[in-house]
Amino acid sequence: MNKLDEAVRNNAIWCDVVSKTHGVIGSFSEDCWIAQEATPRFYPNVITLSPNKQDEQFVHVERLLASGNLKKWGVEDSFHDLDLKPHGFKAVIDGQWIFGAPGNLMTKKGPSSICWRVISSEKELIRWESAWRGESASPIKERVFLASLLDDHRISILGAFEGTQIIAGAIASRTGGVVGISNIFLRKKDENELRFQCINEIERTHPNSPLVGYESGADLEGMLGLGFESIGPVRVWVKL
Repeated sequence: MNKLDEAVRNNAIWCDVVSKTHGVIGSFSEDCWIAQEATPRFYPNVITLSPNKQDEQFVHVERLLASGNLKKWGVEDSFHDLDLKPHGFKAVIDGQWIFGAPGNLMTKKGPSSICWRVISSEKELIRWESAWRGESASPIKERVFLASLLDDHRISILGAFEGTQIIAGAIASRTGGVVGISNIFLRKKDENELRFQCINEIERTHPNSPLVGYESGADLEGMLGLGFESIGPVRVWVKL
């Protein structure tokens, strides 16, 4: 499996895990991951797993459209080769898959006032999700990340603490020989420093493992500045 396939597969497995914690069971075929029921907020119902399989992949999309079971739902077009606009979809993310080889990433330790550690309790997880959403002052009405994730040995939910405040975080998920990075959030005033620290912590806790994921915009530029390489385009579509 090449770098791009590893990154795509890792991301699909992560989405499958999150969906299962909500009782939504997805299925894998050769060309797609598909969930027939409503997935957690921000998570797609279809993820393409192979390039140049547009006809086969659209069959799955068409079935979900015809079912009428879903309202607002998404398709992760992992190889940026579907045109879903004629079918009522809007492209909401245009990004790049990224790959970071062990030893090639520019990382450094941060000041002692900031402590990175793995989230280990449901109470902390709720606080972490509030920080991730930027809603630290209000309770979460519709949680995405449930406590059962804390028991999955493949997953590390990392938080950066300044005193008792969570100011940054990320999720690392291992599949096969790679570790996926997702759900990164960083305090704005020192986001570049926190990005350094975040990747440093993931490398420290997952030594000698290539890191994969996808980013867009300024976040993509920030990751490329740390030594990640772009390995292919990705587009996320939403049916409104």
